[in-house]
Amino acid sequence: MEERSFGPVRFIPGINRGKYPYCHSIYIESAKILIDPASDRERLKRLRNEDGVEQVWLSHWHEDHFMDLDLFDDLPLGTHPLDAPPLADVESFLNAYDIKEQAFRDSWRDIVTEMFHFRPRRPRIALEPGTRQLGNLTVDIIHTPGHTPGHLCFFFPESGVLFLGDYDLTAFGPWYGDRESSIPDTIPPFGSWRKSRPAPGSPATKSGCSQLNPAICGPTIWT
Repeated sequence: MEERSFGPVRFIPGINRGKYPYCHSIYIESAKILIDPASDRERLKRLRNEDGVEQVWLSHWHEDHFMDLDLFDDLPLGTHPLDAPPLADVESFLNAYDIKEQAFRDSWRDIVTEMFHFRPRRPRIALEPGTRQLGNLTVDIIHTPGHTPGHLCFFFPESGVLFLGDYDLTAFGPWYGDRESSIPDTIPPFGSWRKSRPAPGSPATKSGCSQLNPAICGPTIWT
């Protein structure tokens, strides 16, 4: 997958096509906002040094979406308020996954701090649902709970880009069974988007993008 720009919205593909433990990132050039810093650590270092980053936003609190957040410890962090608690400390993070068995908990504590560079963070920016104006660019912040309580998608109408975070339009699906994941909360937005999914094996699917019905929310969607 290649890095691509759609106006001021830049798609930064994750290593291994964004599969776990990586994800894809979005960089809003005009506002210097980075969304989901877990695509490619070296690329994100260059992005900060060469282009500049002033804020970091998360679609949700999972480790494969904040793995390189430690590169931006000094910058304001934005999340939905419901997804802030697991980021406060590592024990809260493990609690959110409902990890109770001590050996498993100890193992995951090591993984999340060493592999995913977990550092306690208290978001300074509350990403509430609604429309924000970032210079000449509009972003619609869409609350899509279910995967996590505060999961967000970001729609950029001028660029025709919808960033889905972990709302995977695949058979694997977006619900993974965290302590506060919810199938009923997942179904309403997921059902509408899944109807617009391209046929398996189409060029759009292979490229990691798919075409979404413009009548719903725009032509381009990433998972």
